[in-house]
Amino acid sequence: MLVVLFLIIALIAFVCILLSLYFIFGLYATILGAPYAETKKKDLQTILTLAKARSEDKILDLGAGDGRLVMAFARAGFKATGWEINPRLVRRANKLIRNNSLKDKALVKRVNFWQQSVADYDVIYVFGIQRMMPRLEKKFMQELMPGAKVIVNYFIFPNWSFDRQDGNYYLYIKS
Repeated sequence: MLVVLFLIIALIAFVCILLSLYFIFGLYATILGAPYAETKKKDLQTILTLAKARSEDKILDLGAGDGRLVMAFARAGFKATGWEINPRLVRRANKLIRNNSLKDKALVKRVNFWQQSVADYDVIYVFGIQRMMPRLEKKFMQELMPGAKVIVNYFIFPNWSFDRQDGNYYLYIKS
């Protein structure tokens, strides 16, 4: 009887630890960057059109969430990568990518984009929040090659003038 009680307590403790980790990682991602907000399906085409990507372009979605934009670029024939800090969303995104047979053209990685260079990418999408945009603008100005395109949703960069707007989406081209 004592062994059964011990096993039940151990199981409850294990479940509590798992739930704590689940919420901690979600909170961690929210504190470090933007909380998860889905890109609506109707907006995917707007982003693809603004990007005017070429077949050789390297596409990056910063804060890729469930990978829907990465998959939209892959379905359109591009090789696309997503960076996401939340491990739950990375797993979900890659499961969706596999289930949609897009693993040859799409991938979401667990990455803190503040600690990685974006210099190799030609088209970058970010749905950031206002407080991160000045720092992100500085990062892009330092790292992006001339001609690189950045598409943002709603929150614009404080000093960089956008080249084109479509609703709440803004296209920037690095000069």
